[in-house]
Amino acid sequence: MIENPNDFMPDGLHALNLYFQYYHDKKVNRKLIRGYSSAYYDDYNIRPKVQAIFFDCDDCLCFNDWIVANQSTAKIEDWIINHGLQPGEAYALYKKYGTTLKGLLAQGYLSNCEISIDNY
Repeated sequence: MIENPNDFMPDGLHALNLYFQYYHDKKVNRKLIRGYSSAYYDDYNIRPKVQAIFFDCDDCLCFNDWIVANQSTAKIEDWIINHGLQPGEAYALYKKYGTTLKGLLAQGYLSNCEISIDNY
């Protein structure tokens, strides 16, 4: 049984959940007492602190002739080659697993830890 929603909830859904809970708590004037309440107003934030947001929307927000998508694809391909894989392997992993990252993890090319994933 999953005891903590943070273990499985995507950040976007988590943020919406906190947003609605925060405004509901404010509306009903809920008092949160540190040490006795299940949440604190300080906890109403996205984890971890966001430094940048990148929308991977396949050219549907900004119609710029796939410039950003092509730049992202080139960066991923560069990473693949710089880490000893063959050119084109990024696309093969993408086709097989849905994302290159998921393929790198599944094939053991990348450790399933926060540091490795962040470095990727």
